[in-house]
Amino acid sequence: VGTHVHINPARKFCFKPPVWVKAANEIATIQGSAKDLQYYGLADHSGPVYQAIVEENWSRFQVLQNGGNNSMITLAETVLLIADMLTTTIASVKRYKPQFRAVVARIINMKPLIDAATDYVVLMDENQKRISEKALVAINKQLAFLHEEMAARKKDKSILQRRSKHESQFNKKLSGFCTIMQTNTDALHALLTSLNASFSEDLAQRFGFNITKYDPSKYDIDFDAINFTEICAKALATRRTKDATAEIALMLESAEEMIYEGELEPALQFLDKMPETPNVQRYMTDEQKATFAFLRAKCHAKLHHHTEAMQALEQMATCGAPTGDMIDDEDFDELANNQGEKFHKIAFTLRNVRKKTPEYEIKLKKNEIQVLVGIFDQYDVEESGFLTSEQFSRMIDTVGVENLLFQLGWKSPKGVVTQIYNIIQRIDSEFNGAINTENYLNLMSTLLPSETQNIGSSAARREQNARKQETQLWDMFKGSG
Repeated sequence: VGTHVHINPARKFCFKPPVWVKAANEIATIQGSAKDLQYYGLADHSGPVYQAIVEENWSRFQVLQNGGNNSMITLAETVLLIADMLTTTIASVKRYKPQFRAVVARIINMKPLIDAATDYVVLMDENQKRISEKALVAINKQLAFLHEEMAARKKDKSILQRRSKHESQFNKKLSGFCTIMQTNTDALHALLTSLNASFSEDLAQRFGFNITKYDPSKYDIDFDAINFTEICAKALATRRTKDATAEIALMLESAEEMIYEGELEPALQFLDKMPETPNVQRYMTDEQKATFAFLRAKCHAKLHHHTEAMQALEQMATCGAPTGDMIDDEDFDELANNQGEKFHKIAFTLRNVRKKTPEYEIKLKKNEIQVLVGIFDQYDVEESGFLTSEQFSRMIDTVGVENLLFQLGWKSPKGVVTQIYNIIQRIDSEFNGAINTENYLNLMSTLLPSETQNIGSSAARREQNARKQETQLWDMFKGSG
């Protein structure tokens, strides 16, 4: 026919190269190789899968194109494309994952509605097409917003940026998103339901392609039923039973709230007693140690205890966590003027502490991380962001070690059963019986055969460059002294 045709992830025709490129890139990221694109009927244009889809879609597209509403069809295709992107992007989200999961579950339920809207365009008058197009524009904008929110939360923030006030503000934004999505999906549902009155069984013959009658009883899209406060409370309760550091984070947030409310002496007393708690001594992370020292320094600085504040900052500088933004806190202005060179030396140290690159980022490729995180999410049935040693063992028993390694394209190392056993032992002994996504990826990366490790990966190169720059900075600083 003289037109270059590709099939998008929704098994629909796509005539726009930019859309095709985005879809292909996204699928290549997920699947890991061009060969895997055959699963979607995208790679082999001479194969039976592709030909079957061509036969299924060609007459349909011709009718829709002649109907003069290409913009609506494009909008619908974009909705489906972004919906597919969201279902894969969520795998790499590190913050607010339970909330995102609840929303994405509804978006998946929405896809049949969008498909039905594209089929029913042949039944619509001009006014109904405008109503449909308006709803699809609004849905597109909201999905684009959600994708941006997910992308912004692929990295962890400091404990002070994860306080409950920030979470409630985020939940409010998502509630607004859900209100708009519910309004517009309801509008499409009502429109399709009304169009059933003009539906007849001979449509397939009249238009040359199969149109399935829309079934209103199957409409179960309930964005407005999501209770984000309840989701957060449940996730927190689960975390507190699995994550030994969760209680420490809550203690630090409590201390910060006291400082924010001006209760400086009680906050200081609370912080001074924290190290006496056994879990604090055993499980406090480098970031939590830095936050603990920062809050003590902030308390002392606000109380004009300059010596104690400087001691707390010196402690903060030894924690090995990136805290450069914390030293710029306005409560340290008086301290900076009073302590001069000593303060600025500590500030220099803090601004040049680089976060250690996780082991898995150095070893694993992007598509390998996607595969592993997808399996993690499948067995994190409580959506807590943690796997217990029992859940990890169930994952191994169900998926199978050899099958998992095959999915990743790794050779099975010698003694892999022993390695798996050691990982389970480490989950119990080092991580209090439960691991988060980063712990899991670090542990799974130990199964990667040494001859195939990504020593030349971009993450490894970044780590080398960071160390080199740090050495140069220190040389310059020492030389200026």
